[in-house]
Amino acid sequence: MTVRNETEYELMDGRRNRSRRTRARILDALQGLVDEGVLVPTSEEVARRAGVGHRTVFRHFDDMEGLFEGLHERLDGILRPLLETEPPSGPVGERLAALVELRAGLFERCRNLLRSERLRSLSADSGAPRFRALADIYRENLLRYLPEIESLPPADQSAIEVMLSAEAFELLARGQQLARPEVEAAMVRGVTRMLEREHQTI
Repeated sequence: MTVRNETEYELMDGRRNRSRRTRARILDALQGLVDEGVLVPTSEEVARRAGVGHRTVFRHFDDMEGLFEGLHERLDGILRPLLETEPPSGPVGERLAALVELRAGLFERCRNLLRSERLRSLSADSGAPRFRALADIYRENLLRYLPEIESLPPADQSAIEVMLSAEAFELLARGQQLARPEVEAAMVRGVTRMLEREHQTI
């Protein structure tokens, strides 16, 4: 490689690195705003938080949907590794308690990110597929911990998924003002009753 080629390569590599850093800073800004409760920030708010010009945001992302897609990828990167953990060996009751504890921790940690995802699923066409993708991750997690539910009628399986959802956690924690241990107990009790009704052994 000639000196000129080396110099050109270094310049290109430097530009790529700066571009990656700027893109990451924009995503950090979006995530920071959402974490603070600004669930659907505007591009101006993101640019201001990131310390970049408004046009810079759209040099790195085609539109706001692309920006929120980047946030979804971050959320997926947080949720998936934890939801793919193997359950403890033991009876159904122990596995259910472990599942509820795992999910409650995630729902607390990612509360506003998940709220933002739900809002986007209602207001943007591209949000619905992302929301369904999250539902698929939850479903796989549920079957990993409680494979017994596959023998239940589809309606009962759906009811259990709702009982263990982020929305149920939100309703119990914020709507009914329950502390986390009380929320977990309510979730475990609801699913246990459902399984008992179907003659499952807890």
